[in-house]
Amino acid sequence: MMNLASGLFDLTICPDLQLELLRTRYELALARHDDEAALHGLQGLYNAEDSFKRAESNMVLAGMQVMYELEKKDQLNSDLAIENKEKEATIEEQRISNRLLLFIVLLFVGLTVALFFIARMNIRTARRSRLKTALIQRQKDENHAKNLELQRQNMRLAEALMSDEQKDIVIKEIHHRVKNNMQVIESLFAIQAPEGSNRAWKEAQGRLKAMALVHEATHKVGGEESIPVQPHFEELARNALVAYGCHDRISVFIDAHRIAMHAADLMPLSLLVNELITNAIKYAFEDRETGSIRIGLRNTDGTMELTLSDDGIGMGPSTGRGELDSIGTGLMHSLAQQLNGRMIYSGSSGTTVRLVFTPDRMEQRLAS
Repeated sequence: MMNLASGLFDLTICPDLQLELLRTRYELALARHDDEAALHGLQGLYNAEDSFKRAESNMVLAGMQVMYELEKKDQLNSDLAIENKEKEATIEEQRISNRLLLFIVLLFVGLTVALFFIARMNIRTARRSRLKTALIQRQKDENHAKNLELQRQNMRLAEALMSDEQKDIVIKEIHHRVKNNMQVIESLFAIQAPEGSNRAWKEAQGRLKAMALVHEATHKVGGEESIPVQPHFEELARNALVAYGCHDRISVFIDAHRIAMHAADLMPLSLLVNELITNAIKYAFEDRETGSIRIGLRNTDGTMELTLSDDGIGMGPSTGRGELDSIGTGLMHSLAQQLNGRMIYSGSSGTTVRLVFTPDRMEQRLAS
C-alpha cells in the first residue's frame, strides 16, 4: 500500500485527479478497517491538499509578480516615452534659440558695421568743424585782443589827461570818428570789390554799417547808456533793404518801443539783427514779388527776447538757410553767446528766429 501511495505521488497528473485517488485510497483503507493505511492515506491527503494549496498560492503570487513586472515595464516605457518627448521639445527649443541667437549676432554685426561708418563720418565732420571753428576763434581772439589793447590805451590816456567832462567829450568824438572811418572803409569796399564777389562784399558792408550806426547813435545820445533801440533797428533795416535793392517789395515792421540798451550790448545785437535781416532778404523771398519781415524786442525783468520772423518760403532743405558751417551763422551764434543767449529756429511756411538773452551790462531801462 505504501509503495502504491509513493507511486501515486510520483505521477505527474492533474492535481484534482491525484486528490481524488488519495481520497479513494483513504476510503478503501477505512472500508478494510486498516487503520494504519487509513492514517497514512489521510496524512497523504492532507499533505497533497496543502501542497496543492501552496502551489496555487505560488501560482497566484507568480501571476501577480508577472503582472507587477509587466505594469512596471509599461510604466517605465511610458516614462521613457514622456522623457523622449520632453527631450525632443528641449532640442526643438534649443534649435529655435540657436536660430534666434544667430539672428541677433548677425544683427549686432550689421549694427556694429553701420555704427563704425557713421562714427567715421562724424569724426571727419567734427574734424572739419573744429578746423573752421578754430580759424574763426583765432580771428575773433585776435580782434578781441586788439580791441582790448585799444581800450586799455584809451583808458590810460583818458585817465591821465582828462577830467570826467573831458572824457565825455573825447568819447563822443571817438565815436564820431569811428563812424566816419567805418563809412570810409565801406566806400572803399564798394569801390574795390572784386568782380564775382558782390554778395560777400555786400555782407561785409552791411556789418560795417551796423557797427557805424551804433557809434552814430552813441554820438547822438551823448553817452553809451540808454540808446533807443526802435529808431536804431529801423535805420538798420532800411540800410539792408537799400543795399540789396528790395526796399520797394519787402516791408520791415519793428516793435521795440520804449526799449533802451547799453552801447556795448547794442553792438553785438545790431550785428546779429543785421545778419538775420540779410539772410531773410537773400533766402526767404526767392521767386517772390513781395514779402514782410517782423522784428520784436521786449524786456521782461531784465531778460531780453528778440523775435524775427518772415512770411517767406521757410527753412526747407533746398533754401540753403541755417547751414551750421556758414560764416554768417557762425558769427550769429558767436554774437548770441556774447549776449548770454541762444538762438532757436522754427517754421515751415516762413521762418521765425528767437533769441532770449541776458546782457552783462546794467539792467535795461525804458527809453524816454
